[in-house]
Amino acid sequence: MKKVWSFGLVVVLVFSLAACSSGAKETTVADNTKAEDSTTAEVNGEIREHHWISGVASPKDAVAFYFIDKMASELDARTGGKMTIDVYPDSTLGDDVALLESLGTRNVNFVVQNPAPEVNLMPKLAIFDLPFAFQDIESFRAAIDSEELMSLLRPIYEEGGYKLLGFADQTFRVMSSNKKVEKIEDFQGIKIRTMENKNHMALWEALGASPTPMAFSEVYTCLQQKVIDAQENPYATS
Repeated sequence: MKKVWSFGLVVVLVFSLAACSSGAKETTVADNTKAEDSTTAEVNGEIREHHWISGVASPKDAVAFYFIDKMASELDARTGGKMTIDVYPDSTLGDDVALLESLGTRNVNFVVQNPAPEVNLMPKLAIFDLPFAFQDIESFRAAIDSEELMSLLRPIYEEGGYKLLGFADQTFRVMSSNKKVEKIEDFQGIKIRTMENKNHMALWEALGASPTPMAFSEVYTCLQQKVIDAQENPYATS
């Protein structure tokens, strides 16, 4: 069976305004509680101080967290600490859907997540829900690592009210199960956790499984309590 490639992407989003620093909150040492939207990073050649918040539904050992954590450390180092990003992993600020909503209200400034939960807001992203499209990681990366693809994706996110800053892959998603699965018939009745995406659910239903949308932070507890039988994620997350 070919592996599922399209579920393994992570994207970095910021609420879309005039410039890349849009959605930032300008802060001062005297009063961290007052904030104003800013669309420029410099005033008279001096870097303005900014404090951003990023939410990630994934845990600290997942690619999504490493992605934004590296971005935060680089930003801090290159601006001498004048621009910082506080990263909240493990659904601390909410699951993927809640983080998208928080990004829209600017309670969160950056979000790193899979495109799957974004499909309800931006239906064209369902292209990433196409399963079994590639057989090896090399051909997959060759297909997605192109400026042509980015030029097609950016307008989709901008129409949805977001700005796409970049994306990376987490290799293929794989299924892990408390029940033995060796052939197609073994999928029958398997209760498997999925993301909140109707296309993902339709795939597992077609295989005979019983998909259950669930926040990632609940997965391991539900596996232990046998609320679900299985889950699917990249190896690094599983």
